[in-house]
Amino acid sequence: MQELKEKHLSALLKPKEAAIHLNVSERWLQRYRAHGIPAVKMGKHTMFLITDLDAYIQRNRIVGVNK
Repeated sequence: MQELKEKHLSALLKPKEAAIHLNVSERWLQRYRAHGIPAVKMGKHTMFLITDLDAYIQRNRIVGVNK
């Protein structure tokens, strides 16, 4: 079961799937690849690792400040 979970976490996503995972448009994803969202080129296809997308979310997380 753990092996299946790890396999899922390292799955490659198509741009449409990656955009859904990030809750953004495909166009936004295409533009922001140049700003730190890693991608994998497989021939003519661009793919995204779920773990890379989640790491991008964590790097750009803004924590609220108590006043």
